Amino acid sequence: MNRYLAALGKTVFSSFLLVVGFAQPLAAAASSEETLPETCYLFSYFLDNGQDGLHLAWSRDGHEWEALKAGASFLQPTVGNEKLMRDPCIARGPDGVFHMVWTDSWTDRTIGYASSKNLIDWSEQRALPVMEHEPTARNCWAPEIIWDAKQAQFLIHWSTTIPGRFPATAKTAESDYNHRIYATTTKDFVSFTPTTLFFDPGINCIDASILPVDGKFAMFFKDETKSPKAMKNLRLAFADELAGPYQVEPKPLNPPDSWTEGPTALRVGDETVVYFDCYTKHRYGALATRDFKSWQDVTAKLKFPKGIRHGTAFSVPRDIVQQLITPVGPLSWINPILPQRADPHVVLHSDSYYYFTATVPEYDRIEVRRARTLGGLPAAETKVVWTKHASGPMSHHIWAPEIHHIDGKWYIYFAAGRAEAIWDIRTYVLENPSPNPLEGDWTEKGQLKMNWVSFTLDATTFEHGGSRYLAWAQSAPDEKGTGIYLAKMDSPWSITGNQVRLTKPELPWETIGHNVNEAPAVLKKNGRLFMTYSASATDANYCLGMLVAKDSADLLNPKSWDKSPSPVFKSDSRNRQYGPGHNAFTTTPDGKTDILVYHSRGYEKIEGDPLGNPDRATRAQIIRWKPNGMPDLGIPVADGPLR
Repeated sequence: MNRYLAALGKTVFSSFLLVVGFAQPLAAAASSEETLPETCYLFSYFLDNGQDGLHLAWSRDGHEWEALKAGASFLQPTVGNEKLMRDPCIARGPDGVFHMVWTDSWTDRTIGYASSKNLIDWSEQRALPVMEHEPTARNCWAPEIIWDAKQAQFLIHWSTTIPGRFPATAKTAESDYNHRIYATTTKDFVSFTPTTLFFDPGINCIDASILPVDGKFAMFFKDETKSPKAMKNLRLAFADELAGPYQVEPKPLNPPDSWTEGPTALRVGDETVVYFDCYTKHRYGALATRDFKSWQDVTAKLKFPKGIRHGTAFSVPRDIVQQLITPVGPLSWINPILPQRADPHVVLHSDSYYYFTATVPEYDRIEVRRARTLGGLPAAETKVVWTKHASGPMSHHIWAPEIHHIDGKWYIYFAAGRAEAIWDIRTYVLENPSPNPLEGDWTEKGQLKMNWVSFTLDATTFEHGGSRYLAWAQSAPDEKGTGIYLAKMDSPWSITGNQVRLTKPELPWETIGHNVNEAPAVLKKNGRLFMTYSASATDANYCLGMLVAKDSADLLNPKSWDKSPSPVFKSDSRNRQYGPGHNAFTTTPDGKTDILVYHSRGYEKIEGDPLGNPDRATRAQIIRWKPNGMPDLGIPVADGPLR
């Protein structure tokens, strides 16, 4: 069953060159001065089982591919019984609208569909019932959509098994599959022609992909035959018309024991390159030809994003790529900014760089990166500045680093446990005198000790009224859960005097799953101090509350702080963002626009312990201000560019 644990696939080509673009000014960004080739290339693909949706990569030469948006999803799936987005295939119509189809489930009789004018803002997703007329149909896999200019319509084709059909090839594939290629056509994605049998080469076949070449149409597909002799290789067929009929070439494109699938073909210069998924070897391969007679293995030239599954190649004009991958300003970024980076912290320093750090999924190290814009962070150099100890203090659960510049030096505050007692979480401090925290040496200043020893994390620091303060989360000796505490500091690695508790989890929205008040962050504006904090368990119930104090008040008096009666920032199903929290505040370089930086997940249901789930992603959005001077954080925005 290896085939069914690997990708389904498709290629996206039309009978004329499709111009495909995407709005992404982040990863692998080319500078505005850099000259790109006249033609560049895109690759759409999915990861894992397709549960997080559409991914894109780009290339200058068709050999080295760079993941866009730091490998994050461009669109989350919402249709199908399993809500997957495997094998995303995109074609552009003559009106400039992009249309995408995909495999929405392993066992549905539908395929997913959505459209977009810019590949960022998508229409409502629909499940097209292409095989509903066949009540026993077992699946709809690897759909492709192709614009047929001659007929002025779209052709959509896919593979399906219908039990009892094609008895001559019964029992030749796993689980009695008898795949053939089926198709429908449409002009408007409202009305569709009846589904027909599009391609039957007399063998079990899947993953058909069509490329126009020299006035004909070349179809690449996979021979699914497993017995009596395993084929599992790529085949080639030609037709004079897009609709066929197709004549199969006698020889496969690779050896019968190669176990490859998901072909996608691309014209690169005067060559045709066919990429394919070597799914038993967990890598991609490619063959190249100039005449469709002799083929050269060019696998050694390939570089693909980690984990790429059964992708689709596109050629695109240079000007589209240049426009879409070049940062255009301080408010230019794509959400999520960074995948799998929780508890984000950003500092805009006097050198005009944004310095960024966050919790990594492995909980084993601290990274720092910098960029001139938030949108530049995914492509920025990342430096591991510190790694956990093998045992003892600071050897487990490396959490929530924050980077601050204090009195000419850089400091990182972070939480850590011990390998011998992983929940003995305490707060620690690192120091670096270098002007650039990606350079120089980080030294350990030791544990930042509080008034008593207990579970302690999420420290942040701020200056106000000539004094420096530390705010953090800690468990009280006699109460369950964590509250937010505040104290003055007498050095960047120590507090002085008594710590006071500003808030504890006592409201219903603060006690779901766990009793939690944690992750304070401070914003000063309009004569007030606004301190956000995170509440409840780190699943979809995670949210932000807020404390507010006048800037003239005694900050160490808990009565100076007013607490929000309800969350000020929480999950939103409309934009498919769940568990937003653990935020930081920053601004544009001119200080005129305040920005909320936070993490959230793109789906609600989590398998197992949320702390073991790596999919909290860093995101950002503009803070609006109400007439009364209070911040309006709004709701977590949808994936895509800042709006």
